[in-house]
Amino acid sequence: MFGRWGRQIWLLYWAIFWTQGQDSLGYKLAEMLKQPLIVSNGQFDGRCEQLSEEQQQRFAGNYNFLEKSQLELEELQQLLSNNSSTHSPLNRRLWLSLYWQLRRSHRLENNNMLLLDFALSLRRLQTDPEWNSSQLQNMLQSLPQALQILVRSRWLCLEHDRDLMYLMPAGALQLGANSRCCMWQLALETEPSSRGWLRLENLCEAQDIWYFNMLQQLESGVYLMQRDPTRNSSYYCSRLGSGYYNEVAEADAKAVDVDCHWQLNDCSGLPSLLKRFYGA
Repeated sequence: MFGRWGRQIWLLYWAIFWTQGQDSLGYKLAEMLKQPLIVSNGQFDGRCEQLSEEQQQRFAGNYNFLEKSQLELEELQQLLSNNSSTHSPLNRRLWLSLYWQLRRSHRLENNNMLLLDFALSLRRLQTDPEWNSSQLQNMLQSLPQALQILVRSRWLCLEHDRDLMYLMPAGALQLGANSRCCMWQLALETEPSSRGWLRLENLCEAQDIWYFNMLQQLESGVYLMQRDPTRNSSYYCSRLGSGYYNEVAEADAKAVDVDCHWQLNDCSGLPSLLKRFYGA
């Protein structure tokens, strides 16, 4: 969507160039924010460095994102969280301001796709030096519990909701999380999630892959595991410790048999526990 050598800087970015010749960030701001501007990444980052921290905080905090259309909000989330801009403090402040304005105005309650995009963008910041900052941790704590697990977990375990069996490679089931092979990692692509589908890869067998639809989970509270990222793909289920595929497509996740309900647990600490108790 955004070119490698240039990007459309929305209404808000015009102020970055204008404020260099002004004493007050608020002077005629409305008039100066009326047209987009095309600049290269290098130009934008250079201009940001010339703004004081106070100017950046004031600008990000005072800009009104709520006037934007739904499409513009989605594009802004992608633009401001773009990996090439993570080193820009102003981008980070604008991105956080966008999130909190939408959160406090309840705009995210009716847009799980945008909420998921925010969560996945936050997950990509795990290795950022500011990961433990109050700003990012407050954002993490404000997310629904299911998204918090996705964001903070390096490794995940798939546990059957009723049978408490853990999913292993090749659809095998195991009682208890006592093996590295019950660990799965969220594989994030460079592009935003397609219609909410996320992919899990096994630690022992990287080619063993499951998909689940996070939008479906946010609506129903139920995780359904499938081999292909489509609603018509069969679900993987468990009954009395034996796994099987349910090939009946069901639009309503809540109506799917409890045999097919799973939990996604944070297993990031499992490797150290296995090493401590089993030497594995």
